[in-house]
Amino acid sequence: DDRHDTTVAEIVARTAPDSELYLASVGDAPTAGRYADAIDWLVENDVDVVVDAGSYFPVANGRTSRITAAAERASERGVVFVTSAGNYANRHWTGESDGDGWVEFPGDSQGNGLAGGNVTSGRVTLRLTWDGDGDYDLYLYRLSNGGERVVAESVRRQSDNDSLPSSESIDVAVPEGRYYVSVYAHEDDGNGTGVRLFSARQTLQYATPEGSVAAPATSENVISVGAYDSATGAIRSYSSRAGGSGRVDIDAPDGYKTAVLGDFRGTSAAAPYVAGTAALMESNGGDLSPAETEQILERTADGDGEVQR
Repeated sequence: DDRHDTTVAEIVARTAPDSELYLASVGDAPTAGRYADAIDWLVENDVDVVVDAGSYFPVANGRTSRITAAAERASERGVVFVTSAGNYANRHWTGESDGDGWVEFPGDSQGNGLAGGNVTSGRVTLRLTWDGDGDYDLYLYRLSNGGERVVAESVRRQSDNDSLPSSESIDVAVPEGRYYVSVYAHEDDGNGTGVRLFSARQTLQYATPEGSVAAPATSENVISVGAYDSATGAIRSYSSRAGGSGRVDIDAPDGYKTAVLGDFRGTSAAAPYVAGTAALMESNGGDLSPAETEQILERTADGDGEVQR
């Protein structure tokens, strides 16, 4: 979304008005290779700070690590890499399979409603990943007066092909209606296996805020930024939370009044504020390493790890 990206740049420029901006595009449907090329180009142009206000859900689980690796390479070459933690606290669920077929959500439910169980439409992007061995299928159902029917599925047989990643994905456009997600575990392969479900666009009826951070914020070498309400100091309900392999290093305010999008909320608004602050630190001649920059930002935040506006 060009408007989103322009607004991110606006916040950086407002925070660090003397900074020079280098803009790199990864396209409407970024691949891990295209993402790595964009980051490498920025590093080759000797930038001091990279800000990525996006979150990525590759079709194959293994490609997430390639995106994270690109961010880590930038950090290793002395570039401060700032990224949004994501707005997935209410779009993420994690649990375990007990190996008896349909995976159960809270209340012994075998379905997790999209949009909190309410009517929705448009693009649906779902990613299911799991740890280690196992073979899971991912289904999207539509509810109607006549019952329910499958509108999309991802049913690769990992148990028959060891080269397949431990993931399933659904990308589909749906008409207005009520939808829910179901997960099926084949035989006992997934008994006790940790399962993670992300819904990139719609909230989930049953959500697990903890561990809802998406790539590249899953890297330990980037500054992962959550969002809080500057009026109340409360962490935004949608702001992704740390847990598992994901971390949130610092929280920053959102809700900026911008020229393009008006009231701009989310971790996409918080991350460029932190990036602009890091650029100001660099312009003051600190010659700080990425780790030192992160330490100072965290140390000078308030007691709750929140950057003040």
